[in-house]
Amino acid sequence: TLGRPRERHGQKNEKTQREPQRQRACEMSQAQLEVIVARLNDVTSRLELLEGKPASAPTSSGSAPAASVVRAAAPIADSGVVAPSVKAFDDLISAYVSPVVSKATDIGGEVLDITKILEKAFQEERTVVDIISKCKAPSSNDLQKVVAGVGRVAAEASAKVDGRRTDAFNHFKVVADGIPALFWIAYTGPASGMSMPMPHVDESWQSAEFYANKLLREMRGKDDRHVEWVKGVKEIFMQLKAYVKAFHTVGPAWQPNGMSFADYSGGSPASAPTPAAPG
Repeated sequence: TLGRPRERHGQKNEKTQREPQRQRACEMSQAQLEVIVARLNDVTSRLELLEGKPASAPTSSGSAPAASVVRAAAPIADSGVVAPSVKAFDDLISAYVSPVVSKATDIGGEVLDITKILEKAFQEERTVVDIISKCKAPSSNDLQKVVAGVGRVAAEASAKVDGRRTDAFNHFKVVADGIPALFWIAYTGPASGMSMPMPHVDESWQSAEFYANKLLREMRGKDDRHVEWVKGVKEIFMQLKAYVKAFHTVGPAWQPNGMSFADYSGGSPASAPTPAAPG
Protein backbone atom coordinates (compact mmCIF):
# COMPACT_ATOMS: atom_id res chain seq x y z
CA THR A 1 0.00 0.00 0.00
CA LEU A 2 1.05 3.56 -0.57
CA GLY A 3 1.86 5.55 2.53
CA ARG A 4 1.40 9.26 2.93
CA PRO A 5 4.27 11.22 1.35
CA ARG A 6 6.76 12.47 3.84
CA GLU A 7 6.88 16.15 4.54
CA ARG A 8 10.01 17.77 3.26
CA HIS A 9 12.60 18.74 5.82
CA GLY A 10 11.57 21.94 7.57
CA GLN A 11 8.06 21.98 6.03
CA LYS A 12 6.34 21.21 9.31
CA ASN A 13 8.26 23.92 11.15
CA GLU A 14 7.40 26.43 8.42
CA LYS A 15 3.69 25.63 8.78
CA THR A 16 3.71 25.94 12.56
CA GLN A 17 5.69 29.17 12.48
CA ARG A 18 3.80 30.90 9.65
CA GLU A 19 0.49 31.35 11.48
CA PRO A 20 1.94 32.99 14.65
CA GLN A 21 4.01 35.32 12.45
CA ARG A 22 0.93 36.32 10.46
CA GLN A 23 -1.04 36.84 13.66
CA ARG A 24 1.67 39.06 15.15
CA ALA A 25 1.82 41.10 11.94
CA CYS A 26 -1.95 41.66 12.01
CA GLU A 27 -1.83 42.60 15.71
CA MET A 28 0.96 45.13 15.08
CA SER A 29 -0.89 46.54 12.12
CA GLN A 30 -4.11 46.84 14.10
CA ALA A 31 -2.31 48.55 16.98
CA GLN A 32 -0.80 51.11 14.61
CA LEU A 33 -4.17 51.77 13.01
CA GLU A 34 -5.83 52.24 16.41
CA VAL A 35 -3.19 54.86 17.28
CA ILE A 36 -3.87 56.69 14.00
CA VAL A 37 -7.64 56.62 14.52
CA ALA A 38 -7.23 57.92 18.08
CA ARG A 39 -5.03 60.78 16.87
CA LEU A 40 -7.49 61.71 14.12
CA ASN A 41 -10.39 61.64 16.57
CA ASP A 42 -8.46 64.02 18.80
CA VAL A 43 -7.77 66.27 15.82
CA THR A 44 -11.46 66.27 14.92
CA SER A 45 -12.46 67.34 18.42
CA ARG A 46 -9.92 70.17 18.54
CA LEU A 47 -10.86 71.46 15.09
CA GLU A 48 -14.55 71.53 15.96
CA LEU A 49 -13.80 73.41 19.17
CA LEU A 50 -11.79 75.96 17.17
CA GLU A 51 -14.87 76.47 15.02
CA GLY A 52 -16.91 77.19 18.15
CA LYS A 53 -18.79 73.90 17.93
CA PRO A 54 -18.61 71.16 20.55
CA ALA A 55 -17.14 67.88 19.44
CA SER A 56 -19.87 65.34 18.96
CA ALA A 57 -20.11 61.62 18.48
CA PRO A 58 -21.96 60.08 15.57
CA THR A 59 -25.72 60.34 15.99
CA SER A 60 -27.98 57.35 16.49
CA SER A 61 -28.78 57.46 12.81
CA GLY A 62 -25.09 56.87 12.07
CA SER A 63 -24.42 60.29 10.55
CA ALA A 64 -21.10 61.94 11.30
CA PRO A 65 -20.74 65.51 12.59
CA ALA A 66 -21.25 67.89 9.71
CA ALA A 67 -18.51 70.36 10.66
CA SER A 68 -15.39 70.22 8.49
CA VAL A 69 -12.59 72.66 7.93
CA VAL A 70 -11.57 70.90 4.72
CA ARG A 71 -13.51 72.19 1.75
CA ALA A 72 -15.59 69.51 0.07
CA ALA A 73 -14.17 68.30 -3.21
CA ALA A 74 -15.13 70.74 -5.92
CA PRO A 75 -16.96 69.42 -8.97
CA ILE A 76 -14.52 68.46 -11.68
CA ALA A 77 -15.86 71.23 -13.91
CA ASP A 78 -14.85 73.84 -11.32
CA SER A 79 -11.45 72.43 -10.31
CA GLY A 80 -9.39 73.33 -13.36
CA VAL A 81 -7.07 70.66 -14.74
CA VAL A 82 -7.73 67.26 -13.19
CA ALA A 83 -4.45 65.54 -12.36
CA PRO A 84 -3.98 61.95 -13.55
CA SER A 85 -3.85 60.78 -9.92
CA VAL A 86 -7.25 62.35 -9.24
CA LYS A 87 -8.76 60.98 -12.45
CA ALA A 88 -7.51 57.50 -11.54
CA PHE A 89 -9.08 57.78 -8.10
CA ASP A 90 -12.37 58.89 -9.65
CA ASP A 91 -12.18 55.82 -11.88
CA LEU A 92 -11.56 53.62 -8.84
CA ILE A 93 -14.69 54.97 -7.16
CA SER A 94 -16.91 54.60 -10.23
CA ALA A 95 -15.60 51.16 -11.25
CA TYR A 96 -15.30 49.49 -7.83
CA VAL A 97 -16.95 51.45 -5.00
CA SER A 98 -20.20 52.31 -6.77
CA PRO A 99 -20.93 48.69 -7.82
CA VAL A 100 -20.54 47.56 -4.20
CA VAL A 101 -23.04 50.23 -3.14
CA SER A 102 -25.43 48.80 -5.74
CA LYS A 103 -24.92 45.29 -4.33
CA ALA A 104 -25.58 46.61 -0.83
CA THR A 105 -28.74 48.36 -2.02
CA ASP A 106 -30.03 44.98 -3.15
CA ILE A 107 -29.34 43.56 0.33
CA GLY A 108 -30.59 46.64 2.20
CA GLY A 109 -30.70 47.19 5.96
CA GLU A 110 -27.52 47.53 7.98
CA VAL A 111 -25.37 46.23 5.13
CA LEU A 112 -26.43 49.22 3.05
CA ASP A 113 -25.80 51.55 6.01
CA ILE A 114 -22.20 50.41 6.50
CA THR A 115 -21.54 50.40 2.75
CA LYS A 116 -22.68 54.03 2.54
CA ILE A 117 -20.07 54.82 5.20
CA LEU A 118 -17.44 53.09 3.08
CA GLU A 119 -18.52 55.17 0.09
CA LYS A 120 -18.33 58.33 2.19
CA ALA A 121 -14.78 57.44 3.27
CA PHE A 122 -13.67 57.21 -0.35
CA GLN A 123 -15.40 60.49 -1.17
CA GLU A 124 -13.47 62.16 1.67
CA GLU A 125 -10.29 60.53 0.38
CA ARG A 126 -10.98 61.95 -3.06
CA THR A 127 -10.81 65.43 -1.57
CA VAL A 128 -7.42 64.61 -0.04
CA VAL A 129 -6.13 63.15 -3.31
CA ASP A 130 -7.11 66.41 -5.02
CA ILE A 131 -5.31 68.41 -2.33
CA ILE A 132 -2.18 66.29 -2.79
CA SER A 133 -2.29 66.87 -6.54
CA LYS A 134 -2.35 70.67 -6.10
CA CYS A 135 -0.48 71.48 -2.89
CA LYS A 136 3.01 71.42 -1.49
CA ALA A 137 3.58 69.19 1.55
CA PRO A 138 1.68 70.78 4.45
CA SER A 139 2.85 71.48 7.97
CA SER A 140 2.01 68.87 10.59
CA ASN A 141 -0.88 71.04 11.81
CA ASP A 142 -2.28 71.43 8.31
CA LEU A 143 -1.82 67.72 7.61
CA GLN A 144 -4.06 67.00 10.57
CA LYS A 145 -6.71 69.20 8.99
CA VAL A 146 -6.26 67.49 5.63
CA VAL A 147 -6.88 63.99 7.02
CA ALA A 148 -9.57 64.97 9.55
CA GLY A 149 -12.47 64.20 7.21
CA VAL A 150 -11.31 60.63 6.63
CA GLY A 151 -10.73 60.31 10.39
CA ARG A 152 -14.31 61.33 11.12
CA VAL A 153 -15.68 58.65 8.79
CA ALA A 154 -13.32 56.04 10.27
CA ALA A 155 -14.64 56.93 13.74
CA GLU A 156 -18.21 56.65 12.46
CA ALA A 157 -17.52 53.15 11.13
CA SER A 158 -15.82 52.11 14.39
CA ALA A 159 -18.82 53.34 16.38
CA LYS A 160 -20.98 50.87 14.48
CA VAL A 161 -19.17 47.91 16.07
CA ASP A 162 -18.45 49.26 19.56
CA GLY A 163 -20.39 47.18 22.05
CA ARG A 164 -22.78 45.90 19.39
CA ARG A 165 -23.46 42.48 17.96
CA THR A 166 -25.92 42.34 15.09
CA ASP A 167 -26.54 40.05 12.13
CA ALA A 168 -24.38 42.44 10.10
CA PHE A 169 -21.52 42.50 12.61
CA ASN A 170 -19.04 40.87 10.23
CA HIS A 171 -20.02 43.32 7.48
CA PHE A 172 -19.41 46.18 9.92
CA LYS A 173 -15.99 44.79 10.87
CA VAL A 174 -14.90 44.36 7.26
CA VAL A 175 -15.60 48.04 6.62
CA ALA A 176 -14.45 49.41 10.00
CA ASP A 177 -11.14 47.53 9.81
CA GLY A 178 -10.70 48.28 6.10
CA ILE A 179 -11.22 52.05 6.11
CA PRO A 180 -7.92 52.74 7.98
CA ALA A 181 -6.20 51.64 4.74
CA LEU A 182 -7.09 55.14 3.53
CA PHE A 183 -4.73 56.65 6.12
CA TRP A 184 -1.76 56.17 3.77
CA ILE A 185 -2.37 59.88 3.15
CA ALA A 186 -0.87 60.60 6.59
CA TYR A 187 2.49 58.98 5.80
CA THR A 188 5.33 61.48 6.18
CA GLY A 189 8.32 59.16 6.31
CA PRO A 190 9.80 56.49 8.59
CA ALA A 191 9.48 58.77 11.62
CA SER A 192 5.68 58.67 11.26
CA GLY A 193 5.68 55.11 12.56
CA MET A 194 3.62 53.98 9.57
CA SER A 195 4.43 51.68 6.69
CA MET A 196 4.72 53.23 3.25
CA PRO A 197 1.41 53.57 1.37
CA MET A 198 1.27 50.24 -0.47
CA PRO A 199 2.24 47.98 2.47
CA HIS A 200 0.03 50.10 4.73
CA VAL A 201 -3.01 49.34 2.57
CA ASP A 202 -2.05 45.67 2.49
CA GLU A 203 -1.63 45.47 6.28
CA SER A 204 -4.96 47.20 6.86
CA TRP A 205 -6.80 44.80 4.58
CA GLN A 206 -5.26 41.83 6.42
CA SER A 207 -7.11 42.98 9.54
CA ALA A 208 -10.38 43.26 7.63
CA GLU A 209 -9.87 40.03 5.69
CA PHE A 210 -10.37 37.89 8.79
CA TYR A 211 -14.00 39.02 8.94
CA ALA A 212 -14.34 38.91 5.16
CA ASN A 213 -13.39 35.23 5.21
CA LYS A 214 -15.83 34.56 8.04
CA LEU A 215 -18.59 36.11 5.95
CA LEU A 216 -17.66 34.00 2.94
CA ARG A 217 -17.80 30.80 4.98
CA GLU A 218 -21.08 31.84 6.56
CA MET A 219 -22.90 32.99 3.43
CA ARG A 220 -21.55 30.75 0.66
CA GLY A 221 -24.43 28.60 -0.52
CA LYS A 222 -26.93 30.55 1.61
CA ASP A 223 -27.10 34.03 0.12
CA ASP A 224 -24.81 34.79 -2.79
CA ARG A 225 -25.60 38.50 -2.55
CA HIS A 226 -23.42 38.72 0.56
CA VAL A 227 -20.68 36.66 -1.10
CA GLU A 228 -20.62 39.09 -4.02
CA TRP A 229 -20.60 42.02 -1.59
CA VAL A 230 -17.52 40.64 0.21
CA LYS A 231 -15.71 39.98 -3.05
CA GLY A 232 -16.52 43.50 -4.21
CA VAL A 233 -15.23 45.11 -1.01
CA LYS A 234 -12.00 43.12 -1.23
CA GLU A 235 -11.52 44.23 -4.82
CA ILE A 236 -11.90 47.88 -3.72
CA PHE A 237 -8.91 47.56 -1.43
CA MET A 238 -6.89 45.56 -3.96
CA GLN A 239 -7.47 48.39 -6.43
CA LEU A 240 -6.55 50.96 -3.77
CA LYS A 241 -3.27 49.10 -3.30
CA ALA A 242 -2.64 49.23 -7.05
CA TYR A 243 -3.54 52.93 -7.08
CA VAL A 244 -1.05 53.95 -4.39
CA LYS A 245 1.61 51.81 -6.06
CA ALA A 246 1.07 53.72 -9.30
CA PHE A 247 0.83 57.27 -7.92
CA HIS A 248 2.08 57.40 -4.30
CA THR A 249 4.63 54.60 -4.02
CA VAL A 250 6.96 56.15 -1.44
CA GLY A 251 4.43 58.53 0.11
CA PRO A 252 1.77 61.07 -0.86
CA ALA A 253 3.01 62.80 -4.03
CA TRP A 254 2.84 66.41 -2.81
CA GLN A 255 3.73 69.08 -5.36
CA PRO A 256 7.03 70.91 -4.60
CA ASN A 257 5.81 73.98 -6.53
CA GLY A 258 2.18 73.66 -5.52
CA MET A 259 -0.03 76.04 -3.60
CA SER A 260 -0.24 76.01 0.17
CA PHE A 261 -3.05 74.17 1.89
CA ALA A 262 -4.25 77.53 3.23
CA ASP A 263 -4.70 78.75 -0.36
CA TYR A 264 -6.52 75.56 -1.32
CA SER A 265 -8.89 75.53 1.65
CA GLY A 266 -9.43 79.29 1.66
CA GLY A 267 -10.71 79.64 -1.88
CA SER A 268 -11.65 77.89 -5.07
CA PRO A 269 -8.81 75.83 -6.55
CA ALA A 270 -9.78 77.24 -9.93
CA SER A 271 -8.77 80.73 -8.79
CA ALA A 272 -5.70 79.63 -6.84
CA PRO A 273 -2.22 79.27 -8.37
CA THR A 274 -1.92 76.26 -10.65
CA PRO A 275 0.77 73.76 -9.60
CA ALA A 276 3.65 73.48 -12.00
CA ALA A 277 3.41 69.69 -12.31
CA PRO A 278 0.24 68.02 -11.05
CA GLY A 279 0.85 64.55 -9.66
